[in-house]
Amino acid sequence: IVATSTFGPREQISKLSAQEMDLLVAAEQRVGIKSCWFAFMDEVAVGMLHPRPKNSSVVAVKHGSLQQPANYQLLRLGYWNVVVISTTMLPFSDAPRNSRVPKMLLHAAFSSAPYALYFDAKLRFYPNSLTRLWSFVSFVIFGERFLEERAQLKDELPLVNPTPVWVSPRHPRRMSAYAEARCVRAVGLAPRKLVMEQMEAYRAAGFPNERLEKGGPGLIEGEWHLRDLRSVDQARIGCEWFREFVRRGHNRDQLSFNYIMWKLRLLPGQSGGQTSFVASELVESIFVHHESEGRKEANLNRKSTDMEPWECRAE
Repeated sequence: IVATSTFGPREQISKLSAQEMDLLVAAEQRVGIKSCWFAFMDEVAVGMLHPRPKNSSVVAVKHGSLQQPANYQLLRLGYWNVVVISTTMLPFSDAPRNSRVPKMLLHAAFSSAPYALYFDAKLRFYPNSLTRLWSFVSFVIFGERFLEERAQLKDELPLVNPTPVWVSPRHPRRMSAYAEARCVRAVGLAPRKLVMEQMEAYRAAGFPNERLEKGGPGLIEGEWHLRDLRSVDQARIGCEWFREFVRRGHNRDQLSFNYIMWKLRLLPGQSGGQTSFVASELVESIFVHHESEGRKEANLNRKSTDMEPWECRAE
């Protein structure tokens, strides 16, 4: 499963051309993967799609012996299966918070697929980058076996733990949740009071400040992750991440991820290879960041007095 989500007017999904879809199919055949692509959207986001999705169908959900209409639709847009979720199904009034539901609880929607790759809608594919995407995904899934096959082709890849249940990228600049919290407060990405309360609670619980290389929890970049849907641990991670996200009351899900991994004892150093935080550079030739008009407007609306660059430096 390849999945993304966008709620409200801020982001649009990455569209694939007919040529890119042909390349995708060819790449999948080479590495032995077959994918289904899903985009979770609300009615506002779907209304902004151009062109409009085709082949609209109302989904029916079976409850016992009764067939009842569900509160979502399935549409088709190129390679994407667009899941349109009605307002009555959304738990939050805030669109960015609603987007975290499929991101964190993806395992609840896809119980039969073996693996899921999730990426935020702000990420776009570079042209003709899908071959590299499937090379990376195959390497993570098949581990040493794939490494040996690539070595025969003289194509070297950095080592990743074989068959982990969860893979996320390490943050390229900051090394701890505490450093990220300082940045969030400085740039005005979340209410300062809520962020300070969150970090004070983590510090009181004994959550370390050390970087990953020194045995600490480190910090992930939350814009994409790969998970093994057959594993119970990936479901535990997703559920605990969502609970902690809801508990903290703001939109910065990145601050809570390494904390819940530490609590679950599923950090890479604790899990015996079950989880992996890889270098973000591994996919920098695949994804490019896209700043939507809605995101630009949100950035412009931040007060200049909220900007304290010295608090948001790289470590």
